[in-house]
Amino acid sequence: CSCNDDAIEIMEKSLNHLLVICKRRLEAPGRGAMMVIESTPFGNSVFIDSISRGIVSNVVGTNDCILLTDASSVPGCEGGPAYVIENDG
Repeated sequence: CSCNDDAIEIMEKSLNHLLVICKRRLEAPGRGAMMVIESTPFGNSVFIDSISRGIVSNVVGTNDCILLTDASSVPGCEGGPAYVIENDG
């Protein structure tokens, strides 16, 4: 049925558009950028949803995939989300 083909084509176009947007907005932060780390470790519930702030000390690795920061992280939270704080002016 051509209805399915049309739906698939629309979905593919939408996904490609989203990929273009994400690639534009997903950039490694530079040294000195302010950042926040969210911690939700396995283990002690005291640290669940903890937040710490710091700066990006360095960016290394293939495609700038490793961020070095002075923000502290609770053990067990490795790989948790890190957010860059953008200065709007």
